[in-house]
Amino acid sequence: FMEYNELFNTVAHVTIGLSEIEKSEEAMIDFLATQNPEQVVFIVFRPTSGTELAQKPAPEIFRIIEILAYANQKLDCKIILGCMRPAGSHRRNLDILAWMHGIDSIVMPDKKLIEILQRNHVPVNSTYNCCAFG
Repeated sequence: FMEYNELFNTVAHVTIGLSEIEKSEEAMIDFLATQNPEQVVFIVFRPTSGTELAQKPAPEIFRIIEILAYANQKLDCKIILGCMRPAGSHRRNLDILAWMHGIDSIVMPDKKLIEILQRNHVPVNSTYNCCAFG
C-alpha cells in the first residue's frame, strides 16, 4: 500500500457488508492502521437490482456504526463515510448516527442531518468533489 501511495495519491476504500467473513472489516482496519493513511473512505454495500447480489441485504446500521467506531478508535487519520450507501431511512439514520459517533466527513449527507446540524448552529462545510479528495 505505502509503495503505491508514494507513487500515486491513493485513498483506501473499505466496503462494509460485502464480505461473508466475520470481522473482515476490522481486519482491514487493523491492516490500514499499520500503513498510516491520511484518510480512509468507508462505503456501504447496497443491493442493486439486476446484479448477482440483488437479494443480499444491506448491513444493519448497528453493524455499520460498530465498524465506524472501531475505525475511529484504531485509525489516526480522517475517516470519511463515502457516497455509496443504502438510500431512504437507512441512509438518514446511518448519517445521523455516524455523525454522533465522530464521523465528521459524510459525502452527500441526508438532508435531515444537515437540518439538525444547522438548527443547532453546527458549522457545515460543503465541498464539491470526489470523496477520495475529502
